[in-house]
Amino acid sequence: MRHRIWYHVVFAAALVTLIVLASWWTIFHNRALGTERELKLVKLQRDSLVAQCESAGIATAPALPQPEKLAEIERKARRRHVMVMGEATLLFALIGVCVVMLYRLVSLERRYRRRVEEFVESVTHEMKTPLAGIKSLLESTAAGKVPGAQQRELSMLALREAERLEHSVENCLMVGRIRLGGADVAIEAVPLRELLDRFTEHRRRYLIDDPSMIEVAWELAAAETTVPADPRALVAILENLVDNAFKYGGDRPQVTVRVSAPDGRVAVAVEDRGVGFRPEEAAALFAPHHRALDRGAVVVHGSGLGLSIALALASRMGAELAAASDGPGKGSRFTLTFGAAGAR
Repeated sequence: MRHRIWYHVVFAAALVTLIVLASWWTIFHNRALGTERELKLVKLQRDSLVAQCESAGIATAPALPQPEKLAEIERKARRRHVMVMGEATLLFALIGVCVVMLYRLVSLERRYRRRVEEFVESVTHEMKTPLAGIKSLLESTAAGKVPGAQQRELSMLALREAERLEHSVENCLMVGRIRLGGADVAIEAVPLRELLDRFTEHRRRYLIDDPSMIEVAWELAAAETTVPADPRALVAILENLVDNAFKYGGDRPQVTVRVSAPDGRVAVAVEDRGVGFRPEEAAALFAPHHRALDRGAVVVHGSGLGLSIALALASRMGAELAAASDGPGKGSRFTLTFGAAGAR
């Protein structure tokens, strides 16, 4: 983002300088034309005077140029030559800057268009998959092909797919609000235990095979800890972090939401035992559409916006969000850190 700002500043400065330079050259050209006109008038008057003297029989002697005036004329000529050459060099340099900036803007536009196409493709796939599952289940239910013993299990699967579809739509809407500056947050004292209990209970509803795949580990002495946050934004951050942990958590993910108090602050970490990543890639994970893994290693569907949304919401709440891993295959940990812990 800072690079884009500097590109715009450099381009604007070059454009303003070009406008000033063009204005100065216009004024200088007009003055040169005026001076040339005056010299021609003086020469015409001199030639007319000489002709009158010759017709009257008056002898005229050629005027000898004064050395001081000749030296002054030479100095002015050299100064103007240096000025014109310097301004011409500056003009060509500015034209080069503008060409480079235009090329970069075109490249950014192409890159942005490619990202938009990839985003539309990934979101379309992300929405089509749960819709196909829900449609298949409804068709089977309508045709009476679902045994009574499996109705509850299949209904929960359909609800999980609907939840996945709703989450994708919410992420797309959230990205739009963040880019337009409309994702405002209302900070309040949020009871952390109550919020995490509701969150994990909600997630476990759709873990039919093993609800213990997600758990909460408390390392805080105070059971009634509160954090300064927006409840809806905090839930959105947790949803995206937990979704990321399940996607990259391996064949049988095990996700732990760990609450601790390092240095008197409150930290909520979402940990998994999955594929992990190289430590130097931690910062790049929060870029939109970024994939830490090679395309051929793990196929993970999604819009690629979850972590960038989580980081944007955390920044708006004044919290910190960081990623850490001991390396590929050693799991990952995303830690959301708030200010000093409070108790109700």
